Amino acid sequence: MVAAARPTPPGFISAHEVYTLDEFCGRMKLGTAAMRSARRKGLPVRQIGSRGYVLGSDLIEYISREPEACYNKTSRPSATNARPALTTPQP
Repeated sequence: MVAAARPTPPGFISAHEVYTLDEFCGRMKLGTAAMRSARRKGLPVRQIGSRGYVLGSDLIEYISREPEACYNKTSRPSATNARPALTTPQP
């Protein structure tokens, strides 16, 4: 008799597991555009035939190596794209 695997909560990635792209995106709550962006920024995806896989250890290394790659640079205001402060005219 084979014991059923315990379900893993969404968002949990183990360094010792291999995930299909669908499972990985589901656990990390990533859409196709976010996954494409992560791949372009260096997240390795292993291909076996026509299927793609992500190693949990690769994700952990990717996040620790490139923490800024995980943020959308346009979503955080910077000095160059921040709105000017509103000022009241002085009499």
